[in-house]
Amino acid sequence: TKELLGFGFKKVGNNTQISKKCTFVGLKNISIGSDVRIDNNVTIVANKGYLKLGNYIHIGSGSHLLCNGGLEIKDFCQLSQGVKIYTVSGDYSGEFLTNPVLPKKYLADKKSKVLLEKYVIIGSGSIILPGVTIGEGSGVGALSLCSKTVKEWGMYFGVPVKFLKNRKKKILDLEKDFLKSKLSKKK
Repeated sequence: TKELLGFGFKKVGNNTQISKKCTFVGLKNISIGSDVRIDNNVTIVANKGYLKLGNYIHIGSGSHLLCNGGLEIKDFCQLSQGVKIYTVSGDYSGEFLTNPVLPKKYLADKKSKVLLEKYVIIGSGSIILPGVTIGEGSGVGALSLCSKTVKEWGMYFGVPVKFLKNRKKKILDLEKDFLKSKLSKKK
């Protein structure tokens, strides 16, 4: 934790593991909770926005988090390999240019916060677009596209995502058991 704070992160909790093969931009805008693991080749860009990671989070290799509009990932979330989360996107209508090297007067970027509530799991290769909230306990299957908010405790899949079925809430009991066992180990 001390070593990571020395790099310039805004906040880093205990027992955080970050691969040396990651790329971070905007460290002063990145807060990381405890028991977080970030695997190889993850890119996190927060130079104009922010990233707030809760506790017990895993971000799989090859994921890309563009945080200019703000990104918050709450406790017990899992991003599988190659997940892309965008909090800013260009206007594809043809009314504006979409190149970030051009002056702002030619652009119409959509910038909006993305929120992943507790217990969310995002499957490999999935994409989440600006303004989306993934409701508590929901899962998004591999290779899916989330362009709109999804409700809590559901399983979603597809391009664009569609509701498949409800997700079981047994994980709420498992969390209580896990935290209880962790506290008893400290004594």
